[in-house]
Amino acid sequence: MSREKQYKREELLDTAIGIFRRNGYHATSTAELTEELNINKKTMYAEFGSKLDLFEATLEHYNQTFLSLILAPIEKKNAGLEDIVSVFNSISEYGSRELYGLGCLLCNTSAERGSLDPCLGPAIDQYFQRIHSGFEQSLLNYKNSTKTKKLFDHKNTAAFLTTALIGLATSVRAKAPKEQLQATCTFVEDYLASVGNWTH
Repeated sequence: MSREKQYKREELLDTAIGIFRRNGYHATSTAELTEELNINKKTMYAEFGSKLDLFEATLEHYNQTFLSLILAPIEKKNAGLEDIVSVFNSISEYGSRELYGLGCLLCNTSAERGSLDPCLGPAIDQYFQRIHSGFEQSLLNYKNSTKTKKLFDHKNTAAFLTTALIGLATSVRAKAPKEQLQATCTFVEDYLASVGNWTH
């Protein structure tokens, strides 16, 4: 008769998010993981397979939980320009408080990409694509719902916004001045107001 697990997988992954977000993949040792997860090596290997497998599972869990929460405004069916601004403001607000100096786990991972196992590449690519798709659809929704004669390239604008958001998250990790974080959001809001001809 097998013994009942004394832990919940989701709780382990929640904790692992914090560890990897703080240290990155390479600087996180197996000993540190087992200590902070409060499990032994045998249990970690039995549950996840390896440190790399645990990291992959952590990225997927992060993608489904925190990232889904942050990107929810631009992933809803009727997302528009104001929802894009909301995403930037969320990153700035979280980044100015509990995530200051930590940043986004997937963004941090993308910066480590060159020294990581190639198997992690698809997760990073999907991260960029998910953000870009959300912005592009929000911009397209606006174009399709308004009678404004002002034209703009929603694909290039989505690419710009994706790069700006990644830059904002990187700035959070680097502990950039909090005023700089907010200034970025203000610029994006002003830019979208001029593109969409709406008042904020």
